[in-house]
Parts: sequence; structure tokens; C-alpha cells
Amino acid sequence: MYGLGVSMQDNFRLAEEETSVIYTVRFGEYPTCQPGITVTDKIQAVLLVRRYGNALGIPKKELEKFIKRVKSYLEGLSERTGGRSYDVLTLEDAKRAYREIVAELGYLINLSYYPIPEAKKGEKRSITVKVKVPNTAVRHRPWVVY
Repeated sequence: MYGLGVSMQDNFRLAEEETSVIYTVRFGEYPTCQPGITVTDKIQAVLLVRRYGNALGIPKKELEKFIKRVKSYLEGLSERTGGRSYDVLTLEDAKRAYREIVAELGYLINLSYYPIPEAKKGEKRSITVKVKVPNTAVRHRPWVVY
């Protein structure tokens, strides 16, 4: 089960064991101030921006580290399942991302194989897919976990 109380590594492992393709979409940049800020909070926000570069009161390096970790997590889920990860900053970016996802799902082919010798539970094997059709793009999982 994906969600709260499950580590990033647990989610990666679970995603590798599933046959689903995961597409991730990250909307916008991370906030530079807390939502619902009032007029009386503006002076405090200005001081925080001057000191930390944002009104969350988080040092800029820590915020950048957090953003990098989130992007790495989303890209990791997509990569492990043969999907893609999108960063969406504008409405046009969102439209493009969803058009691409819908188009890909329309052409998605699910291939299966039975390993010889039979794989052990938890065993990871790499996968290579080659096609002889010109102008064809192939994206696939880099490995499968049994």
C-alpha cells in the first residue's frame, strides 16, 4: 500500500513488484510563503524572506534539498515502472502532459515472460527490449522484481 507511514524505499519496492505503469505530475513550484498569510503577518514574512529567501522560515539550502528529494522520488516511481514524470508550471504544461500520457496509454503494450530458470521471490532481473520497427520508441522498466 502506498501512502503515509510507508517509506520512500518501501514505495519504490512495491512499485517494482506491481505491473502498473506510474506517471507522476508535479504541479508548480514549492511555496515561498505560507498560505493564508494576513496583513499583520506581512512584516514577519518580509523578515523571513530577507533572512531565508522564503517566508516559510526554511533556510534556502534546506528548501532546495527538499525540492530535489521530492523530484527524485516522483521520477524514481515513474522510472521503476516504465512511466514518465512531468513538472507542470502552467496550464499549457498540464494540458501537454495529460495529452502525452493519454496518447501513450493508447499505445501501451503489456508484454510478459516466464523466466527460465524460475525466479526466486524478491529476485531482481534486468530487462532489455529491442524492436525492429523503424521510428518506434520503446520505454520499459529497467528490471523486474518477482
